[in-house]
Amino acid sequence: MSSLSQRQWDAQRKSDQDLLIKGIILVMIGLVIVVSPSVSQGAIVQGVFAKAAAVGWFSLVLGAAFVVRFGLRRKAMPPRPSE
Repeated sequence: MSSLSQRQWDAQRKSDQDLLIKGIILVMIGLVIVVSPSVSQGAIVQGVFAKAAAVGWFSLVLGAAFVVRFGLRRKAMPPRPSE
């Protein structure tokens, strides 16, 4: 195979890895925002995070969608071309 297809394959793999990293970060942010009202000690902090619950759920769902999209891309990705 030509080096162009190798470069395309490498670029696609990097794009997929970036998608996975973004998904994991969004899931972690969402979990922190959703779980923190029940874990935090101060009433003010609980109130702030309770008001941000919609943002936390959005982040959690969006991150999960990115991770699922990564899995689907990874499954459909052809094997690495030989040099």
